[in-house]
Amino acid sequence: MRRIVRLWIGLLFVPSALEAQIDATVAGPPMLPNYERIPVGEQEALEAGAFIARTGDANSNWYNPAGLARVERTGANLSASAYEATTIEVASIRLESSNLRLSPLGAFFGLAIGEPLTSSTNVRYGFFIARPVAWQSGTLDESIPMDPQTTFGATSDATLTRMEPGIAIGIRANDHLRLGASLGVSVTTVSMSQDLSLRYAGTDSSSTTRRQLTINGSAWHLVPRLGMQWDAGEHWQLGATASAPGLQMLGSSSASLDAGNYSSEDRYREITFRDEEADFEYGLPFSAGLGIAWIYARGSIEGTVRYYGASDDFDFLSTDVAARQVDAVGASPPVISTSAVAPIIDSWRGVTNFAVGGNYGISEALRIHAGIHTDSSPVDDPARSMFRKVNLVGGTAGISYSGTTFGASLGLGYSAGHSDPIEQVAGFAPSSVETRLKVSTFRAMYSFSARF
Repeated sequence: MRRIVRLWIGLLFVPSALEAQIDATVAGPPMLPNYERIPVGEQEALEAGAFIARTGDANSNWYNPAGLARVERTGANLSASAYEATTIEVASIRLESSNLRLSPLGAFFGLAIGEPLTSSTNVRYGFFIARPVAWQSGTLDESIPMDPQTTFGATSDATLTRMEPGIAIGIRANDHLRLGASLGVSVTTVSMSQDLSLRYAGTDSSSTTRRQLTINGSAWHLVPRLGMQWDAGEHWQLGATASAPGLQMLGSSSASLDAGNYSSEDRYREITFRDEEADFEYGLPFSAGLGIAWIYARGSIEGTVRYYGASDDFDFLSTDVAARQVDAVGASPPVISTSAVAPIIDSWRGVTNFAVGGNYGISEALRIHAGIHTDSSPVDDPARSMFRKVNLVGGTAGISYSGTTFGASLGLGYSAGHSDPIEQVAGFAPSSVETRLKVSTFRAMYSFSARF
């Protein structure tokens, strides 16, 4: 909220009688751009995504394309998170949004082409559609009485999704070394809406201050990746991946702002702005991963580290359309003016995430899986970002069945974290307080696979 007030041309004023009365705040729509909040894959999701060195089926398309070279028969995998409940807590005010969704959140479909569709013994091909980011805050609706005369209201909603289809290839260089590459087209979509109001009703005057802000944007990137796997011995496997920064091909957004102050003292100000073709940017930085796995008779364990690079400032939203402002006092003619809208700028910091996961075979076809992982936020400066900086720690567990032709898995995942205290503008006044965002997420996961 603070950044919006500062950049969107000083959109409102509050009568001085109200400024001292503002002592509470509700944060804007919370959006988390974390990279690994929702692991995908049949067994990979159950082991917190720690699968760079071991992956060797259709999920290799996403985790490490070199693993495609291990595929013998053509196969497909479909996995998703079928249920997610997210609790959001802002400062001392508890705002809950339990989002029960039957449609997939984080989802993956992968196809690995081996025998009998190809006669080559050393080359395998793949196709995938991944949805690794699916954040939805749910609608937060709160009305806060600050004192007998003043009420602050807030309604907000935000979603952030990323969808990436792509193709991949895996090559067996020799009996111990596999190489791979993939090319994806990543589509990131952001949608946020916010309606804030401050109402004052005194004995001698009344005033209503309101702001409605809506942003809907999408950005398309080309994302090339490379991968490698090496069998370092009878019980050890190593894997590595690298992804170039996403090359943005397209980016567009619609944005609107309606803000005003209406007073019984014959004071009026209104600011409006609309642009259906604003420019939209979303940074996808360089990333690299390294995995080390130990294979034993009844299962395997892997530890991975993934690094996501920093990005320079990028124009999250920019426009050439001017905002229109109308000011009026008493019976004087209204003054109409226009002002340029400064771009909303964001940037990412470099983050390093860790994961450890493993499995144990309880029979030839059944395995139990578990994993833990960190998911640090890439938000560089939460005071100026449209996103929230929340570092998450999570765990996963589940069971899988692997037959000759069909496979399936079912599991649970949990992650939680909180932001550092950040300064938030209370309502629309110069006064401010510090708030903290706390997020906890519970989800159920499932997958199906088939080999032909």
